[in-house]
Amino acid sequence: MWELKAVGTRAVAVQDLLSRVLDLSKTETSERLRGLEARGLVTITDDPEGERFALSPLGAAYVRQLQEKKLGDLTSGR
Repeated sequence: MWELKAVGTRAVAVQDLLSRVLDLSKTETSERLRGLEARGLVTITDDPEGERFALSPLGAAYVRQLQEKKLGDLTSGR
């Protein structure tokens, strides 16, 4: 979702996510996204064309923190 800029009100369909996740079916992806929604990391909205998914503000902050850690690891030579 981060790479697709699906943050806040800019949501994407599950098909958009499946193109980036090779190993999961549409059902598995939806189930995992519901788990992330229960943790407050993802928002799910209903659309006439189907559900749409986006990172919540908390989810975006979490991804950013992970990216900063990864960048720190690269610069420190770990």
